[in-house]
Amino acid sequence: MQSALQGQGVFATGNRNRDWVYVLVAAPADKMPTALQTLILYDFVQTEVPSSEEPDLKRALVKLDENKGKVASELELAHVELKTARTEAGKTLNELADTVQDNLIILRGVLKLGEGMKASHSFAWLEKAPSAKVIAALLAHGTVVETE
Repeated sequence: MQSALQGQGVFATGNRNRDWVYVLVAAPADKMPTALQTLILYDFVQTEVPSSEEPDLKRALVKLDENKGKVASELELAHVELKTARTEAGKTLNELADTVQDNLIILRGVLKLGEGMKASHSFAWLEKAPSAKVIAALLAHGTVVETE
């Protein structure tokens, strides 16, 4: 590989881990395809090293910080949108849960009217027709059910 890179690259071997040997190859971009073709023969896993178009390390760091700020602001906006969606969904679910709980309290009150109370009639208006199981349960407790 060193002869293929013609002295323009750096080649180092690292620690051995079972059947693996870590290899570091640094070469100019125009020589990298040659190095990769050489390594393909040996079943390697390529790791890309990020590169910067900036000529100066300080400028590259500033650019990375700017990108980090952009990504952080986008993430914050996404969190706000998620929180808004959760709040709206929670309101709807809370209203439905409150309605169900109110109807259960009313139904329990209606069913308990016969226990020691002297009421001859009790009425409940339901938005939907009750299921056959509900009607059967009411009839089993001696309730007279009239439906339209």
